[in-house]
Amino acid sequence: MVRSGQRLNETSSLLFSEETGALDKRGAESAPGTPRGESPARDAGGLNTIKSVLQFVASPAFVEDDEAGGGVSLETLNRVCGRGFAPWEVHRPQQAVRELLTGGAFKGAVLDCGCGIGDNALFVAKYTTCTVDAVDILPKCIAFAEMKAGLRNMRGRVGWQCFDVLKWDSSPLASRTAHYDVVLDSGLLHFLGAEAKRRYLQVLHAALKPGGTLHLLALSDQETSPGGPTRVSRAELDALLGAEAGWSLTSVKPHYMELHPTFWGGRGQAYLASAQRL
Repeated sequence: MVRSGQRLNETSSLLFSEETGALDKRGAESAPGTPRGESPARDAGGLNTIKSVLQFVASPAFVEDDEAGGGVSLETLNRVCGRGFAPWEVHRPQQAVRELLTGGAFKGAVLDCGCGIGDNALFVAKYTTCTVDAVDILPKCIAFAEMKAGLRNMRGRVGWQCFDVLKWDSSPLASRTAHYDVVLDSGLLHFLGAEAKRRYLQVLHAALKPGGTLHLLALSDQETSPGGPTRVSRAELDALLGAEAGWSLTSVKPHYMELHPTFWGGRGQAYLASAQRL
């Protein structure tokens, strides 16, 4: 439900310099993309600029070999994510999420899984009356998201959590099983290997109330550009989100994931899927 009197034309109060990686607030002194007074983390493998990160993500080395089911390792994600350099860290909510919100898709208790640096979760919290929890496995992603919340005067509006979603039962949110009305996955599923995808969706199923809805944005097999995460096919979505797994797949439509403008022309072909917990 959209808050009364609020505009949905989300204009971030943050400015991002591609050359320096500096995150600024309008009318304020430049603030780095790490807590004030600290230096941005250096990557031992030399991924210390946007250009180097984009080149690495576009290379075959980004994805694990077939033994891992085509997933991306935690070590690799830690090298790439959380500094505003990754191609999907666009410093605004994804267009698909904006469309979901204007269509009334978010209500009640919302969980953002794989929230990254927080733009989608902050957008939902700002423009709806929902209570929002957001989870990411990388501490620096959560730190970046919390900093953004502070710069946007939104501290306390999102419940940020840092843990491995696959270990939900031992997490700070373990008591919130069957708690959420809506779960959002904007770009996490396609990083997981085949078996991890199945286990991950079991966790999301358990987190939702019966009748609750999962909204999922994942790169599709229609995207043929080199590198990036593994792609998801329509057949795979049908299998993962079918009745045998406890889901009713209510909608799958071609969409896109917004990316850094110099990576794949600024967007990757994706599926936007919605499924209801049976």
